[in-house]
Amino acid sequence: MAKKNGLVDRIAQIRKETFFTTQHFTRQLVMDQAALILNRDFGFGAERLMRFNAAMVEMYGEYADIWNTDTSDVEYSKTKMDMALKQIYGDLFVPWEVRYGRS
Repeated sequence: MAKKNGLVDRIAQIRKETFFTTQHFTRQLVMDQAALILNRDFGFGAERLMRFNAAMVEMYGEYADIWNTDTSDVEYSKTKMDMALKQIYGDLFVPWEVRYGRS
């Protein structure tokens, strides 16, 4: 049996922690920017913004769990997200590959 390399394990742990820290920071930055826009341009007050934040955390968590696991789930989720957005945006819909600049 091969001996475990502590350094390799530590590097993997640091990468994982960095990924989750970056993910949390990105989510919070998007929520803060959305709050500023929703307040300034659409008149959202504190209560509506708190509901938006709670919904954002929930939805972000659902998708983050998928993005971090199975590739087939990611493809399925991208398709489902595009379908939902196409229904919302109609003729103004922009596909995933264009929105994200890659597949």
